[in-house]
Amino acid sequence: MKWPRRSALTGILLSAGIGACGADERFLSGSGDGGAFVGSSSGGVGTDSAIGGNGNQAGIGQGGAAGSAVDSGADARTDGGPDAATDAGDSASPDGAGLLGSCEQPLTGVGLVSGDTSAMPNDLDPTCASPQGSGNEIVYEITATENGRIELALQSSPDLGVSVRRDCRDATSEIGCADTRIGGEVLSTPVSSGQTVFVVVDGFSSTQSGAYTLDVTVKTAMCGDDALDGGEECDDGGIDPGDGCSGSCAVEACTTPRVLTDTINGDTTSSPSVMHTSCANSLSGPEDVYQFIAPTSGNYQFIVTPAGDTDFVLAVRPACADAALEECADAGFDADPETRDVSLTANESVFVIVEGWGVPDAGAYTLQVSSSG
Repeated sequence: MKWPRRSALTGILLSAGIGACGADERFLSGSGDGGAFVGSSSGGVGTDSAIGGNGNQAGIGQGGAAGSAVDSGADARTDGGPDAATDAGDSASPDGAGLLGSCEQPLTGVGLVSGDTSAMPNDLDPTCASPQGSGNEIVYEITATENGRIELALQSSPDLGVSVRRDCRDATSEIGCADTRIGGEVLSTPVSSGQTVFVVVDGFSSTQSGAYTLDVTVKTAMCGDDALDGGEECDDGGIDPGDGCSGSCAVEACTTPRVLTDTINGDTTSSPSVMHTSCANSLSGPEDVYQFIAPTSGNYQFIVTPAGDTDFVLAVRPACADAALEECADAGFDADPETRDVSLTANESVFVIVEGWGVPDAGAYTLQVSSSG
C-alpha cells in the first residue's frame, strides 16, 4: 500500500514554563555553549546573534562574523509587500530561500536565544496560525543525538507561535504547533536519535511580527515519566508490565495483536489506553489492536460498529506503534459506525486499532473486513 503523509499534530502543550538547560539536556546538536552541542558557532549565541536592528552587525549572527549579519533595512525584507498574499504559506518559490534564518540557512541555537521576525520572510504557514495566513518567520535546525524530547518556551510581545517540522518546506511534516495565547507559548515534542527537526517561530497573522526570546530545552528519554519521548511507543507513568505499556515503554498489544480475518466481536471496556490515534481526542479512550494480513492484492474495507452508543475511531497503520503513516476515521458520533478503505498487496500486513474517541468511550463493538477485489 502507498501510505500518504499527513500533518501530525502530536506536540504536547505544557501547562508550565520551561527552564534553562540542565544536566540532562545534552543530546541536541546546535550552536550553544559547551561540548554537548555541535554546530557552526563554538561561542553559541553572542552579541552578534540577535535578530533585528539596523546595520551590518545587528542581524542574525553565527559566531559574530560581520559577513553573516542580515540588516533590517528594505533590502533584507523580501516579503510582506503587496505580493505577500500570494507568497504566504509554504510557497513553491519562497521569498526567503537562501536567507539566514530561512529553511535553506536555518539558525542553530539551544538554551535561551533571542530574535526578531520583523525583517524576515513570510514563506511558511504553521497549522495553528491564522487561517488567513501567518506572519514572518525564523527557522532553527536541531538534530538529536539521543532519544528524548525537545521542549520550547516562547515569550514575545506580538502574537507569535512556535512549531516543529521534520521537513522545513513540507507543511504536512509538522509534528507540533502552539499558538494559543498572546505573549507566550510552550510546546513539547518527541525526538529520536539522529532525527533533525526544524523549529519555526512565526507570527499568528500577517500583522504580527517582532522581538522574542525562545528557551530551547532538550531532555533524554526516561521510561515511566508519563511523557512520550522519542524511541518510546508509550509512557503511562510507570514501568510495571501487564497494563498495556511495558517496562521498556513498548505497547504490549503490538507484540501479540489479535488476528483479524473477516468479522470479530470485541469490547474495550477493560482494554488499556496507551496508543492515542491521530483522530481521537488528546485524552482518548481504551483501544483494541488487531493485525490483518491481506490474502490477495486488492481493496479492503474495515468497518467498526458500536453495540451501544460508544463513539469509536478506527485507525489502520502499517506499523503498530507508529502513527506517522496512519489512516484514521472519525466521521460519526456516538453509536455511528466508522469505515476505512485501504489498498493492500498480497501478504501485506496492517494493524487495525479500535479506540474510544474520548476517555468515557468504551464498550462492545463488531469489527469487519471485506474485499472489493
